[in-house]
Amino acid sequence: MTDTLVPEIIVDEFSKGRYISQDQDLLPQTTTERLLAVADLLESRPELWDQRTWGEDYEREMTPQDCAQLHVCNTVACIAGWGVRYSPVELVTDLSWSKAGAAAFGLSEDLADVLFMSTFYPPSVPETLRQVASIKEGERGLYGALQVGMRHLPLRRLFRHCP
Repeated sequence: MTDTLVPEIIVDEFSKGRYISQDQDLLPQTTTERLLAVADLLESRPELWDQRTWGEDYEREMTPQDCAQLHVCNTVACIAGWGVRYSPVELVTDLSWSKAGAAAFGLSEDLADVLFMSTFYPPSVPETLRQVASIKEGERGLYGALQVGMRHLPLRRLFRHCP
């Protein structure tokens, strides 16, 4: 695990598959902290990442608000789903999954579209999230991603309809 600003209790509790509270003091406070927390979690528990699902709950279809309120941590989610899980409920209320994930991480729509593709399987999810975290808040778009060396993004899929 990297040395981040995120309280260790969050990653430790998630990695042990325990319950945590939605205590605002325990949640990452910034989009950068949230990116690093998810990177640390998925580095220690890679089996909790599945890019094909926002967040598993076999009982019902979940909204971002449901996911942010969920206290059970031993579940599987995609990049956006984990970002939402680490977010305050009010940040993601009444948003679509993609917009909630973008808000959680401070992403522009174009970068969110790439990172949240169900077919996006980077060589290392934790490293990808750390690269995104290195982009200045407010500049987290495709241009910023390319500036920090994220050359593995599947950009062709975004422009497949262009001649």
